[in-house]
Amino acid sequence: MKKPVLILLLPFLGMLLYAWQALAIQSFSSRLAGGKPKVESLKPDEVDPILHLALRALEEARADRLDRVPYVKTSPETRIAFKGGTGNGRFAQNGLVVTEYRKLESGAFSLEAVIESMGPSGRIGLSRNHMVFSVCKGGQAQCAGLKNALLEMSKAMEEGPPEARQEFKDDVIGYQKKLGIAPDGVLNEKTAEAIAGDLPVLDIQEITSSVLYPEKPRHVVFILPREEVVRNAGAFNRGIDSLQEVRAHAIPSTDFRDHAKDGGEYVLFVFFLDRVNPSLDLRTGFSQSPGTPPDTMTSKQYPLPGKWPVLAEPFQSGPIADSDRLYVHILLGGFPVSEIRIL
Repeated sequence: MKKPVLILLLPFLGMLLYAWQALAIQSFSSRLAGGKPKVESLKPDEVDPILHLALRALEEARADRLDRVPYVKTSPETRIAFKGGTGNGRFAQNGLVVTEYRKLESGAFSLEAVIESMGPSGRIGLSRNHMVFSVCKGGQAQCAGLKNALLEMSKAMEEGPPEARQEFKDDVIGYQKKLGIAPDGVLNEKTAEAIAGDLPVLDIQEITSSVLYPEKPRHVVFILPREEVVRNAGAFNRGIDSLQEVRAHAIPSTDFRDHAKDGGEYVLFVFFLDRVNPSLDLRTGFSQSPGTPPDTMTSKQYPLPGKWPVLAEPFQSGPIADSDRLYVHILLGGFPVSEIRIL
């Protein structure tokens, strides 16, 4: 596909939502289970145009908006499956790593990508996504949709800055020359129809998505006085939706020593911002020295599939001396996830 195709399509596609920033992508990829894969960061204009279109189609499918994408073709045989709530329109894509993009012997393309999405209450969703598609010319429906999208884009460009309007006009002229149309730089009905008939369409055979569970799920920890939790139980027992309420009433970490110097009863809240593997048990514990096994442990709890668990563990503290130390341990499947000093 030549450059004008990409330039014409990208404004219509909102320049795609992907943050192709080196630090963001590398930080995200380092959290994948099984090691730290090498990641090559790319800018939008360095990405293969077909891959660009496929990634946007994948994003729209995850938000249940695939039928709004004019360059996509599906059939009753197209397999679309989202497991564990990965296709959630309330989540906005935040990061992406392409793990496979290749052409199959059949001529179709196979795309695999890990996507990080941000949702309400600080939730983060990691998913492994797979898409199989062929590239073809559009039928009547796809061409009509592309034509309308191009005309809408042309109208929107009229309100753009002069430099952008001139660049757009130059690109239209280039495409008109390619298609043998009088090169006047006007994206009218005739030009839009000709371009729409020349643009590629993705004939999708399969889109699947499943939850990806990180080895060490992100989480935040808070401590509240037990009497506060009992008095306002309704505000604190709503799972992940209680995060802001718990945060607002939590004892600041710098104040816990003074608060607990005479002892008292407290509740330890652990909010997991990543989904947690439901086959592994969660436990919390306390120790008085760093890097040592917990002196006390809570009973095992198994998170629900595809959910963001919240632990609320009551504990009692005796009188605290100035030299005392206390560490909270969080374990998943018997292995440490974090060790947090609270004293």
